[in-house]
Amino acid sequence: MLKNMKIGVRLAIGFGIIVCLLATISILSYTWLNTLNREINEIVSDKFPKTVWANDIIDQINVAARSTRNALLIKSKEEARAELDRIPGASKIINDRFEKLEKTIVSTEGKKIFETVKEKRKVYAADIGKLTELINAERRDEATVLLLGSLRKAQNDYLEAITKLIDYQTELMSQTGKEADDLSNSAQRLLLILSASAILLTLAFTFWLIRSITVPTNELVGAASKMAEGNFDFQLTIDSRDEIGALAKAVASVQHAVQAMTADAVMLS
Repeated sequence: MLKNMKIGVRLAIGFGIIVCLLATISILSYTWLNTLNREINEIVSDKFPKTVWANDIIDQINVAARSTRNALLIKSKEEARAELDRIPGASKIINDRFEKLEKTIVSTEGKKIFETVKEKRKVYAADIGKLTELINAERRDEATVLLLGSLRKAQNDYLEAITKLIDYQTELMSQTGKEADDLSNSAQRLLLILSASAILLTLAFTFWLIRSITVPTNELVGAASKMAEGNFDFQLTIDSRDEIGALAKAVASVQHAVQAMTADAVMLS
């Protein structure tokens, strides 16, 4: 069927197939790269910042713990007051990080863990407030009991809850990173297969197209050479319906016409 098509049509089909293959490879490459870029951005812009914010909360909890401990140990009321004045600054940073986490945590499991963190925070904040009041009232014995008792437990529970949140976000980062790595490997393999297939198909089509043109063309050249030498005793095997087939019919017509004229000349002679 293809050999009956015009040469221009065959060329157009061939180049159309090549363009389609290249377009397919380009679209797939863009899609995979876009997906990979989205997953990397998710790690960099979403999951990793959450772990940073959670670690900031731990740092500020430690600041508050050191400040209350120092305020309890220091005898000078002014110096103790200066230590306690550091707690509002730490609380402000913690509030900011909590707001960011609450806005960005969207998974069911993440929200569940974060709710636990908020509950532990309430208990801890209440004990910190009581401790601050006792220190300001110079009731150091009661403050020491609170610091070494319920406040220590509340702080440990608070830190443990935040650590679980960090572990969860770290696990999500690892999972997303693995998915991105798997996608990259799959994309590389499939692109390699598609590229190799496109190359082989292009070579095969090019070889067939060249033969479909050069083989009958060479046959016509040979026929023309024979006629130039006066030899009209040959048979053309070209049966295509393209431009070369039309040329072959014209050559065959000339051949038959000359053969008929030769036969008439012999008969008249």
